[in-house]
Amino acid sequence: MELKKEELHIVLHSLGWSHIRWYEKEKINEKSYRNYFYTNKDTVDYPFIESLIDKGIMSISGKGWDSDSAYFSVTDKGISCAREHLKGTIKRPSRSKARYQLYLHCECDESFGEWLKNSYWDDYRKRYGVS
Repeated sequence: MELKKEELHIVLHSLGWSHIRWYEKEKINEKSYRNYFYTNKDTVDYPFIESLIDKGIMSISGKGWDSDSAYFSVTDKGISCAREHLKGTIKRPSRSKARYQLYLHCECDESFGEWLKNSYWDDYRKRYGVS
């Protein structure tokens, strides 16, 4: 199903998948850790939410704090649509960029050069094929 950029952003954000990188790609096959989007009628997101509801991608899941706001959730159809989109768009970068992104993901206190040389990280780098 074809979605507008804003609609896709809302769906991915609702599922917690808006910042998935190549080394986390297996997360899209697992159950998402979240499935909600909170907004009200006065926001720029609301027209996109309405169109997603019309398409069967999202549904209203509960009232919000006031009468104009609500929680919305992604339907099974929307989850399938998001998975298909991500499978087609998440690409592994070049070897050097992949190594640097993996280094940033580690959040270690070493410099990038030290991280590359440190044998402690060998198994980690091999697991993602960036050794």
